[in-house]
Amino acid sequence: MQLAVQSAQIGLWEWDLQTNRVFFPPEWKAQIGYAADELIDSFAVWEDLLHPDDRECCLNMLYRYLHRPWPDFALEFRLRHKNGSYRWIRSQAALIYDQHGRPTHMLGAHFDLTERKQMEEEQQQLAEQLFQSQKLEAIGALTSGIAHDLNNLLVPIIGFAEMGMLKVTPDNLLYSDFDQIRAAGIRATALTRRILTFSRQQRMEMKPIHISRVISDSVAILRRIIGERIDIQLQLASDLPVVQADVSQIE
Repeated sequence: MQLAVQSAQIGLWEWDLQTNRVFFPPEWKAQIGYAADELIDSFAVWEDLLHPDDRECCLNMLYRYLHRPWPDFALEFRLRHKNGSYRWIRSQAALIYDQHGRPTHMLGAHFDLTERKQMEEEQQQLAEQLFQSQKLEAIGALTSGIAHDLNNLLVPIIGFAEMGMLKVTPDNLLYSDFDQIRAAGIRATALTRRILTFSRQQRMEMKPIHISRVISDSVAILRRIIGERIDIQLQLASDLPVVQADVSQIE
């Protein structure tokens, strides 16, 4: 029996309800890092080793069980290891009665659940990460769908604006209006391309660009967004070389 208990890493214990003495065998003490002679056999020792957050709940349930027992009594709690860490323990127990039907002892066994709890926590974290990635994937699919629909609307807007420019002379006031519509449509198309790039639905378009020019164009948009209370001052070098990049990513 002793070999079976050692190989199964079960910490048996016996609580004398009359004297409040608890017998902790070496296997029980080894679960929390102590040698056989390092802990005294007392209920107060177990109570002191309990995690502060588990103590009240465990004691209340234990005393309820003593006054009105039920089958398959079990507790899960954290016990302080000798190194200061806490181990998750599952304790299962049953009462022993005298000839008059009064409980005299409580016999139980401790099982170390720490590794299993850690695995469950890791699985929970993986499940949450998977859920977040699925949410991001769904958002990406939604944004790419919206961007495609918006792009389909922009194509005729730009086309009709260009057709309007062909029907009037450049000195006509309508020509400038059509040109503004066309330019706004082109900027909106660039925006949809950015959204598609962000949602990984469109490949990056690499081409030679002037960084200073891209920054100046972006700041013009930023100034309208942030309002008048914030001032943006640019100090751009005039001799920067042309770089190969995707304009949307730089913006």
